[in-house]
Amino acid sequence: MPRVGRHRGLRRAAGHAAETAGCGPLCDEGRAYVERLRASGVEVTERHHPGMFHGFFSLPAYLDDARDALADEAIASTASDGKNCGGGGVGAG
Repeated sequence: MPRVGRHRGLRRAAGHAAETAGCGPLCDEGRAYVERLRASGVEVTERHHPGMFHGFFSLPAYLDDARDALADEAIASTASDGKNCGGGGVGAG
């Protein structure tokens, strides 16, 4: 997780999209990061999935939350590039 704190360059950051999973190991950190971005004036679209776990994106055939998350254009484009799982396909959460 990037350290945001009082980083002055954050005000110039591009908009962000964030999906957090309530049972994910970095849920609290992810939500805090979103708040720090917002406090620095960065536009952030956030969706929280309280009952989901890390990696839920990889199961759209089984989970409504995964299908909903992947329907979001910004999230789907990131996931299709494999940026969230370190390889081909999806795997964020």
